[in-house]
Amino acid sequence: MRLRKTTPEPKRTQNYWRLLASGFIVLMGMLLVPFHVWAIGVLEIPPGGSTQSGQGLVAGWWCDAERIEGQFDANARFQIPYGSDRDDTMGACGDDDNGFVSQVPYSELPDGEHTLQVFAIAADDTETKIGEVTFTVVRFNGDNFLTDASGMFILNGFPDPDNDVKVMWDEASQNFVIVDTDADGCPSDMTEVGAFCVDKFEASVWSSADGTGAQYGAVGDNYPCSDNGNDCEGQIFAVSRTGESPAQYITWFQAQQACANVNKRLLTNAEWQGAAAGTPDMGVTPGAEDCNTASAGTSLTGTRENCVSAWGAYDTTGNVWEWVADWIQDNDDIDDGTASTATYGEDGIFGVDEAEPTADRFPAALVRGGSFTEGTAAGVFTLVATVGPSFSEETVGFRCGRPK
Repeated sequence: MRLRKTTPEPKRTQNYWRLLASGFIVLMGMLLVPFHVWAIGVLEIPPGGSTQSGQGLVAGWWCDAERIEGQFDANARFQIPYGSDRDDTMGACGDDDNGFVSQVPYSELPDGEHTLQVFAIAADDTETKIGEVTFTVVRFNGDNFLTDASGMFILNGFPDPDNDVKVMWDEASQNFVIVDTDADGCPSDMTEVGAFCVDKFEASVWSSADGTGAQYGAVGDNYPCSDNGNDCEGQIFAVSRTGESPAQYITWFQAQQACANVNKRLLTNAEWQGAAAGTPDMGVTPGAEDCNTASAGTSLTGTRENCVSAWGAYDTTGNVWEWVADWIQDNDDIDDGTASTATYGEDGIFGVDEAEPTADRFPAALVRGGSFTEGTAAGVFTLVATVGPSFSEETVGFRCGRPK
């Protein structure tokens, strides 16, 4: 019998069957391997190479786990809450309860470089490392929890050139928090005057930048720092807020520091004049809503509705005199004295005609606008150049400003 000759299969058909068989084997392998081996997810916070301080987050997502654990350096592991909604993981995981996030005290780690590892733990206690990052911790003077600190600052041109953001120190979170944004470059407690931001209200002075704690200068000269301002850093804070007693009994030096402590400064004479323009002159008998120019004492800031300038600055006429930045030399006399008092270091001051108090030997620092006692003499052009920067009394206050 003749054997029948068999025609071999084409090579491409053989390859097809081999590929199909390989795919089947891979599929079976995936089904047999525990899910955690090929599950997906990511550690998102903190980013690798970042700097951390205060209270922060550890966060990310993982498709399927019994629990999530983290570990800083070689320290004990800690559990991270798992199962928060993450709609953006639906496509990868088939459901959305895959987020993990935990607040952690980065400030309890020493200054320097650290490593964080995050693990997904399956029901059978097998684990998969979700991610590992290295980051740097920076603390305030090595403190793991900063207390009794306050501050408010302006981030100019953030998050874009047309915006400024005001941030304030928050002790609980050990970080700065956003308290105000304004597209025109001036926060809500200030008004825009050309290229400059001016406080809407005469300053009240507080022990904290957010206007909480002790108030100073409202009923007497009780400021916690010296008249010369040398120890006022971080002690007194100017706040622009309606409904407050304006600061009184304050020297130029203290006012300058109170502004600086909130990242502002005293207005120049020209800036003050621009901000005050258009404030109505109420004459001899101002009403209850008019500028406070003829009364027994100060009004609460911003409560005289008719006493507002064309630019939106309240109480530039009356209430309290307002220090401006400028010092000026008058022309009456040039005294032969050569040194100031001990309060001001007995520093040499030459060639000036001293202003009140003459013992301190300073030239005049300008005050503007008049006070509650000036009557018709108060106004947007009112100026006194006879008191020095060390002068203070119940009729003298200030307001702050800053460039946009």
